[in-house]
Amino acid sequence: MVQGWLLLMDAGMSPSLGRAASQYKSGGSSAAELKSLVRFSSRIFFLLAIGFLIVSIPAAPWIASNWLSVKNLSIGSVEFSIVVMLFAVAIRWRSQPYRSIITGLEEQVWLNAFNAVLVTFRTFGSVAVALICGPNLFIFFSYQLAIAAIEAIGMYRKVAKLLPRKKSDSVSRVNPSDVRFFLKMSATLMVTTATWTLLTQLDRLVLSKVISLSDFGVFSMAVLCASGIMALSGPLTGVLGPRLTIMLERKDFEGFLKVYRASMRFSISIVFNGALTIALFSDHLMMIWCADSNVAIKASPIFFWYVIGNGFQALTAIFYNLQYAFGNLRLHLIGGCLLASTVVPSVIVAALKYGAVGTGVIWCAQAALYFFIWGWIVHSRFLKTYRWDWLFRDALPLSLPTLAIGCLLKELPIPWGHGQVNDLIYLALCVITCMVTSLVCNRDISSRALTWVGCKNT
Repeated sequence: MVQGWLLLMDAGMSPSLGRAASQYKSGGSSAAELKSLVRFSSRIFFLLAIGFLIVSIPAAPWIASNWLSVKNLSIGSVEFSIVVMLFAVAIRWRSQPYRSIITGLEEQVWLNAFNAVLVTFRTFGSVAVALICGPNLFIFFSYQLAIAAIEAIGMYRKVAKLLPRKKSDSVSRVNPSDVRFFLKMSATLMVTTATWTLLTQLDRLVLSKVISLSDFGVFSMAVLCASGIMALSGPLTGVLGPRLTIMLERKDFEGFLKVYRASMRFSISIVFNGALTIALFSDHLMMIWCADSNVAIKASPIFFWYVIGNGFQALTAIFYNLQYAFGNLRLHLIGGCLLASTVVPSVIVAALKYGAVGTGVIWCAQAALYFFIWGWIVHSRFLKTYRWDWLFRDALPLSLPTLAIGCLLKELPIPWGHGQVNDLIYLALCVITCMVTSLVCNRDISSRALTWVGCKNT
């Protein structure tokens, strides 16, 4: 939770550094210029991390004594745990710029492998430590602090390896124009990050006050299930931004448009159509998930609206990558502010009058409107020749067939309700049928599949 709050302190500097790294890889800037920005931002991150610790550590006794409901632990051990936790979070946050640089240089394979190792030690390693040493808070949090330090050192060494030190780099200074552009983009991202945090957390905040705790538990479960669709879009958006930036810096406009369109089609086929499919069968999915008809009846309409909204929201991330590649986030800032000004009061009213289902409808409506209306505006600004094709040649032809097949399967007399295993099999068959339809309609995927089959036959 604290790490999530610290994203606001990032102030957009990490993604700005990632874009600068992509420019360096494309030849648009030198290693000395990138290292100047790295040194500049590192100092800022270091000072912010120190400031965070100075402010938060004195609050540890109050948190342990007043905020947390401590019953079986000593206050001293809880205070120690909080302090060590704050140090670990500060170290992990301090390494965030290095993570963005590695992503911007398209070293995602190394980064994913490194993350996999760290997550394994952070989770399964913690279990092993607890089994060996017992439930010792000192050892547990000290272990987490050590993992955070290893992560920071590994990130630093990788960036140092990617940017080999040269004698000419040691005397380089920060270019004022580069710093101005860097700070301008960072400030834009800071505002949009704050806006996004407000949009995604306001419904939870209001609902926690106006509905019962049991209903809030149902809402949390439904939203958690619906958020799984966002995991499908993360890998693509993480790769797309640096790749588009590099192609744009190299003046490869034809390749730029080809990659962008292919990414749009892939996201619609996998992410959005996947969201549509599971939304159509939300009642059966919730029944299989929780095995409680009362909970499923409450959760399925919430899940329906939130998962479709997440599908639209995942597609709008591609618009952000387009603007990110051009280094112009003005429309992204304007769109986020306009969205917040209309959604915030709507969410409050919907939560007070209609509860969790009302906030779900608002979430889906705002994501859909942003996708269609702001998508056209963004493409008209950056890709004028594509401002209609993205919708009528890519989006709708890929989503409508899947929607039609899903609705048809929904109306078939399938014998639902005869056990979780049977329902799971029926649901899997329906989802597979819809997703196969989606993939067949995607000419990028179908042509590659045909080419692969032809090679195998040969």
